[in-house]
Amino acid sequence: LEHAVGPERFTGSRHPGRGGVDDPTTWNKAASGAIPAGPSYPAGMRSSSLALGSFLLAAGVAGGAFGAHGLRGHLSPESLALWDTAIRYLWVGGLGLALVGLAAQARPVRLHSSAAACLLVGTLVFSGTVAAIALGGPRWLGAVTPVGGVLLIVGFVLLGATSLRR
Repeated sequence: LEHAVGPERFTGSRHPGRGGVDDPTTWNKAASGAIPAGPSYPAGMRSSSLALGSFLLAAGVAGGAFGAHGLRGHLSPESLALWDTAIRYLWVGGLGLALVGLAAQARPVRLHSSAAACLLVGTLVFSGTVAAIALGGPRWLGAVTPVGGVLLIVGFVLLGATSLRR
């Protein structure tokens, strides 16, 4: 029989001392984290997503300041607009990744790791290629940019899907 007690899942007998749901020692082990909750978002990834999201946000603030104070006057208005777009999506991805970390702390599910991966890679690809083009990089990078955009969209859809899971 499979029983659910809070967020923890147990499989086993109903007899005390055999690790079943009615065994108080099992409850204590579950409360201490000694018994894993089953397939879920890895604990280390919860704090990693929040940390990585925060670092992307910090990079967005620094990049915005660099664009406003260091690049203005050195780039064309079109290139500055591209730089602003790169920074905006760095913020969007950073916020999304931080939300994944917070959501995973509240209720971890497997989709959180997929959402985090899509958001991180999508942000780096999208913002990175747009920023590179703004700074004079090869225009063919524009062909890679939509891959980052699609990954961002998928990451946010996966994050939304995790909130629908019961």
